[in-house]
This record gives sequence, structure tokens and C-alpha cells, in this order.
Amino acid sequence: MPRSALVLLLLAACADRPAASGVDTAALLSTPRMPVPGDEDDDGAADALDCAPQDPAVWPGAPEVPGDGLDQDCDGVDTCFVDEDGDGFGGEALVADGDLDCDNGSAATSSRPGDCDDRPATGRGVHPDANEVCDGLDNNCDGQIDEIASPNTLEYFRDADGDGWGSVFDRVRACGRPVGFTERAGDCDDDNADANPEEEERCDGVDNNCRNGIDEGEAAGSVPCWPDADGDGVGEPGEPVLRCECPEGTVRTEPPPAEVGEGEKEEPAGCCATARGGPRGGLWAALALGLGVLRRRRG
Repeated sequence: MPRSALVLLLLAACADRPAASGVDTAALLSTPRMPVPGDEDDDGAADALDCAPQDPAVWPGAPEVPGDGLDQDCDGVDTCFVDEDGDGFGGEALVADGDLDCDNGSAATSSRPGDCDDRPATGRGVHPDANEVCDGLDNNCDGQIDEIASPNTLEYFRDADGDGWGSVFDRVRACGRPVGFTERAGDCDDDNADANPEEEERCDGVDNNCRNGIDEGEAAGSVPCWPDADGDGVGEPGEPVLRCECPEGTVRTEPPPAEVGEGEKEEPAGCCATARGGPRGGLWAALALGLGVLRRRRG
């Protein structure tokens, strides 16, 4: 492969790295390097002027690739990303580094870019390798704040009817409760505010308490249903059940009052009680005794 072609390949591999001192790397790569006499690496620079005459990616004026440990432009230094917060990632600012090692700790520099907050006071835990957490910051510098990948997100459920309960079929994970969502799940009808696990069951044709039943049990508004074994539509003596709708074999009509049993005759009040006892009963007994005494004397 011709050396000029190798130079273009090497420069193309570095084209996506930011250039130092405002050098337009793309423009330099698009400008053909003309061969010159005494140019062993065929990079367009004579060996006498080339600081690396056998490296086609290095010549005076070549685009500097920050943080790669090479002096591409033969000025004696590499360029590094300024790392003010010391988290191992630099921001957009560049600085010259004479030892060609951006990560040796001798200066606040880094070979890795992408820090979206390089301020010492706030950016220590903010860099591309950081884990996103729920703290109102873009921890991993991906342009999003508190996204659902955060490990301490919570699950929320859409509450369309505003009754404080959400549907298990419409949920999201988020660092904070989104508008229109709730932490509580279990709403069986999220379009009806009268239906949720805390609601009292009522006789209204709705599963109010979300227990997989409609108007079940002794719901509010239930009526007494009396047994009706003979099917005459009149209740029979017994214990009624409370239901919204009377089940088969029961009716809402109460049984009539209990009748007096056969063999018993109800006597009018006051007709005979005095003959059997009481004040007048004692008088009749005294008279009978007196008559008996008179009869014995006459005899």
C-alpha cells in the first residue's frame, strides 16, 4: 500500500476525535498531501522536518489527536482534556501536556472526554461511566436526567379516574411520581372512581370493591329476602338474607303474623277471669260456703 494511502487511513481513524487549538481535522484530511523529496514515510513532510520520519501519521502541522499520547504535529506536546473535578473524564477544554501522558495524575487532565459537569463542587460523580441515580442530575452524561435505568426508580400506575388507585396494566418506572399516576395498584375499573379496593360494595351493578363480584354479599342497599319454599310469592317464617336481588327460592314479601294454634280459644278480655280468681272469684266462693252451712242446719 502506498504510504500516502496509509496516511489517509490513519487520519480517518482519528477524524472523530476533537482537534486541539481549533485545527479542522476534517479539512486537513480532505487536502491531499503532496509527496516531497526525502520523505521516507510519504506523509508530505521532508524527513529533516518530520519529528517521526517513519510514522506517516506524524508531520509538522498534522491534526493533533487529544489524549492519544502522540505528538502528531511535532510541537513537542500532546493535548489533553481538562479534568477539573478529578473523576477521570475531561470536559471540552483542552490543554497542552509535555509528557504525552494525560492520565498520569501529574496534572488535572484526562485522555477521556465527555464529562458534562467538570466542576469540582458538583461534578465528581458525573461522567460517562457513572450510574444514573434519582438525584436530579444527568449522572452518566447521556443527555437525560433520572431516566428509568436508574437503580432506585419506583413503579407507578396510571390513575385515570383520580380515585387514588391505578391499573396494573398501565405502569411506568420513574424517579418521582408522574402526573396522573399513583403508587397503589389494584383498580379494576380505572374509568370509574366508584370502583377501587377501598370502596364499599353497593347495589349499583358495579364491582365497587374490586373483589371480582358485582353487588355481592350484604352490599349497601341490600333488602331482606325471605324463604319461599312453596313458591306462592309470600315469605315463610325464618331468617332472611340480605341481597341486592333476591335469589331463587326467596322473596321480598314478609311472612304474615303467626296464627293462634288449633285447640286454643282466645277469650274476650274480662269475660271469665273474675270467675276463676280475683276479687269477684273470692265473693262467689264465700256465698257457696254460706249456702252449705244453712242447708246442714235445716236438715
